[in-house]
Amino acid sequence: MKIGCHAVLFKESIALKTDKTLQDLNYTGAEGIEFGSRFFNPQNASSMIPKLKQNRLEVFGLHKGCSLVDFVDDVEKCKTELSEVANILQQTKLTNRIIMTGQLPNMDLKDEDDLGEPRLLKSDFVVRIAKNIEDVIKFIFEKYGIEVLYHNHFWEFKNNNLIYTSLINYAPSLNFALDIGWAISENYDYLSTIKKYPNRFYYLHLRDTNFDEMNKAKFFEEKQDLYKEIGEGEVDFIGLLALMNTFEKSILVVEYESGPIDKERYKKAISYLNMIKRNLLNK
Repeated sequence: MKIGCHAVLFKESIALKTDKTLQDLNYTGAEGIEFGSRFFNPQNASSMIPKLKQNRLEVFGLHKGCSLVDFVDDVEKCKTELSEVANILQQTKLTNRIIMTGQLPNMDLKDEDDLGEPRLLKSDFVVRIAKNIEDVIKFIFEKYGIEVLYHNHFWEFKNNNLIYTSLINYAPSLNFALDIGWAISENYDYLSTIKKYPNRFYYLHLRDTNFDEMNKAKFFEEKQDLYKEIGEGEVDFIGLLALMNTFEKSILVVEYESGPIDKERYKKAISYLNMIKRNLLNK
């Protein structure tokens, strides 16, 4: 079991202040990091890779957003976008994982009942998305040796989990970077899903929250404000880590997307999770 951080809290500092940011992430005790592909390219690879090694940080995954409807409307665009990232990773050996977020056509309409795109409420259309994602990620793996994992927000669990269930059922080669916080926000039983598909759910984004407060929230920003520091909410991290510890491999990524840009937040979270990990290993 490996435990690390999502560098999204540091935003563009990962590219503009690389030395300082990697030092801060090393300070947290993280074994690895995840960050956006927009902050990494072949031009800065030669300088970043030695710094990652110096700070004893593995890159768990490189994040990339793709529009969900484009997997039907312009599938070649999606293949090109993912291929560009995969090509960089193949050249640099930075990581063998792309963490793909499924974006909506108009992110400003994410709180609308139809997510700003009525077709996303139709089962046949969403199944086409899933099947085309399957084709694209198989192409990426066969050509570049790069795995694509799907990272969720809350919209995948709308309409009786239509998008998420379709991805599980109709993109069988797709593994997941399950964000438990957004799953909780829609009352999705993520633990049952992990247990059912352990090989596809070895990679988690960790958040903490109060369940009742979160389930009463209706809007994206409202939900986002309800996330707490790891260990200060109601998520059973002891049980979760005990489950993930039974897997052949597992990666847990602490995600603080908002709030103070403070390395101490990550250090406290990593220390808490490592304490649980040590206790599990000593049993």
